[in-house]
Amino acid sequence: RLIVDARDNAGGFLNGLNLIGSLVYPDRQAVGLQLEQVAPGRYEATFTPGAEGAYFIRVNESDGALNQTGGWVMSYSP
Repeated sequence: RLIVDARDNAGGFLNGLNLIGSLVYPDRQAVGLQLEQVAPGRYEATFTPGAEGAYFIRVNESDGALNQTGGWVMSYSP
């Protein structure tokens, strides 16, 4: 589950955003994610990891005013 908590500089919730995510799997396949607002300032999308390795995530607001890049790693078994 991808969770975004969106707040302004004063700490207020940013509501009504159109957040779009891009997820890159370890095999470099990219898929789009549409984040839905589930609470004040909170947006979520789900994906199912298919392989061990590094996943890269980028979230953008549709007008380009907001963007953030991050990552997540599904660990390899011992």
